[in-house]
Amino acid sequence: MPNENELTADLEKIERILLADECQPPAGLRDRVLARVEMELDRSKRRNFWAYVSTLAASVLLLLNVSFSASLAGSREIRTDRDKVAALSSQLKQLQLGLSDEEIRQQALLLSAADDLVPLGRPYGSSNKTPDLE
Repeated sequence: MPNENELTADLEKIERILLADECQPPAGLRDRVLARVEMELDRSKRRNFWAYVSTLAASVLLLLNVSFSASLAGSREIRTDRDKVAALSSQLKQLQLGLSDEEIRQQALLLSAADDLVPLGRPYGSSNKTPDLE
């Protein structure tokens, strides 16, 4: 029975082959591997740079959006014309939508608050005329 530190004949043969000079890699392999590694590192650096730039741009846009929203929200006051809300409420009641008085009042408030909203664009093919809603 072989000792624990001794190798069998097959393993000794494999070890001799691996340790022999015959088992050397081709001459240009090292240069090719190093060139490929360097190319991948450069690609990864470029990718990291563009990821950083796009993250920075998204952060700036988000901060601008939040700051503009905060500045507009602070300066905007809710202006409601009681007569207009009452007129809208009565018009909504005439439509018989099956809404409670509280819901009708809320809808009238929303409709009156939307008077000063400006549409940002028109769908393709829409006319330049705006319909009269009154």
